[in-house]
Amino acid sequence: MLLGYVRRTRDGLEPVLQLKVIGSDKKWQTLVFVIDTGFTGYLAVTREMLRQLGLPISGSQRSILADGLTSRCDVVVVTVDWDGVGRTFEAQVFDGDPLIGTRLLEGFDVSVSMNEGGIAEITKSIPLVPR
Repeated sequence: MLLGYVRRTRDGLEPVLQLKVIGSDKKWQTLVFVIDTGFTGYLAVTREMLRQLGLPISGSQRSILADGLTSRCDVVVVTVDWDGVGRTFEAQVFDGDPLIGTRLLEGFDVSVSMNEGGIAEITKSIPLVPR
């Protein structure tokens, strides 16, 4: 289980989660990400985070933005501690808030108490119907 919290920003309330991300020095650093079910990628990181982690850009990809426009964005290979398991994937590099997206949330349930200081809980899903 992963536990986060709800914080107030100038735009309202947002659920956030602290994730451990491994840097180029092979040391884990704890960074804060917004849980965003409207973002369909794994993770979005900022350029400042890349500098802090010492990670290089690994390429670019085409992305469809929230307003429907397409854009190219840089990507970086990151490893995060996700519910006790190291997961490695390409994260998109954006300006703005660092995000946890639905690809990383796949197979997990998300529960958020949308009050300032409320709990954001991510737990492994239990399928109702066996596969």
